[in-house]
Amino acid sequence: MEKLFKIEKVGKSGVKFDPRKLEFFNQSHIKNKFTYFEDKSERQQCVNEWRNVLLETMPAHLHRRIRQTSDPKILSIMDMMKVRIHFYKDLLNHTYFFEEPFYNSEHACKFVKKLKQPNQIKIQILKDLKIRFETLQNHQVSTEEINQICSTYLFENKDKNWKNEDVFFLLRFAITGNPVGAPTGEIAQVIGLQAVIERCQ
Repeated sequence: MEKLFKIEKVGKSGVKFDPRKLEFFNQSHIKNKFTYFEDKSERQQCVNEWRNVLLETMPAHLHRRIRQTSDPKILSIMDMMKVRIHFYKDLLNHTYFFEEPFYNSEHACKFVKKLKQPNQIKIQILKDLKIRFETLQNHQVSTEEINQICSTYLFENKDKNWKNEDVFFLLRFAITGNPVGAPTGEIAQVIGLQAVIERCQ
């Protein structure tokens, strides 16, 4: 080590504290910590640890539901969120996996104002999607089905010049109360079809 070290190569500028870089490191740590490969025991260990993180982070009234949630669903939530959160406390913005969303938060209200369509149009879009989702009730919903329904609905209404945000973003907000997060279809698959239908009302 002494042979490799050269004092003249040490930077003379002052040390700069960069919170954004530390945040990035923490995000990378979470992602790497819950990365698993083909080993089933390794995957199960990640699921168990993620469930513990949820129990330590989420409000006490959700603990029973978290404990009752199946391992496959915990795995899906983990895979969605480990690449999107910077700190474990960020999970508090994603309680919609276990309870009805909050639509009146300051964050949510700001997002609603950004959706360009009038309220009457937004309500009609959700009603139309709800009717289409109800045709799937005989089986487990999949990400592909949710995405296909939304894409088809957009195509059928192309004369109205609606954009993805008018359908996909609106649906995400309806089922999560959150303007950002994982793809809408993946969230829908985890919370279940019935929850999607109820939250579209």
